[in-house]
Amino acid sequence: MSVNRKCLLMFSGGRDSTIAAVRLARARRELILVTVTSEHLVGLEAVTRRVRHLKGHLPAETRWLQVAQPALPALGAVGQATCLPCQRAYVVVGAILCLQMGAGDLALGYAKYQSSWPEQTLQAGRLLRGLLAPLGLCLQLPAYDLKSKLEAERELTTYGLEGDALEQKCLKQNGNIQMGPAVLERELNLWGRSVGECLSRRDEVPVVVAADRKLTEV
Repeated sequence: MSVNRKCLLMFSGGRDSTIAAVRLARARRELILVTVTSEHLVGLEAVTRRVRHLKGHLPAETRWLQVAQPALPALGAVGQATCLPCQRAYVVVGAILCLQMGAGDLALGYAKYQSSWPEQTLQAGRLLRGLLAPLGLCLQLPAYDLKSKLEAERELTTYGLEGDALEQKCLKQNGNIQMGPAVLERELNLWGRSVGECLSRRDEVPVVVAADRKLTEV
């Protein structure tokens, strides 16, 4: 990661995206935080609380955007029962905003200890890098070295931040479906193709920014 290169971070307010934000700021990255909202996500006030706590760690001029999750074509049956559809929307929104705002890097708060979730596997990371590269965008996973939730909590406490996940709660999430290697590969390939198709038709994806504030205004 080059110093001062503008970076857009998909920010949930959870442990891992918070650590990603602090690490990127300490690496002197020009950060833009983006939080996706929707009818099935509740508790935006928790994310607001996290953003306020970050004021001592991020530059005052750091922008925080709230963006409505766009409706995208449905994925396959298994995919619909995972977080892949929403994660696809986050990636597509992030990439579009990167292009609009002149950010060369798209960062996600994925972590190694969460790699049982399909979107946070190494395979998914490779797929995303390949999809973003033709757009001139680089995928960054600043918190991927985290090996456990406890490690994440401990790092947050070293920053003087709460170890809790101050993020929106999903009303649709029923848990993580365990997939065998063949099913996982099939689902990720389907997901990757859909991400690529959405990005190729990005002018048709409605990206609605509900709020755009600097940290000093939060």
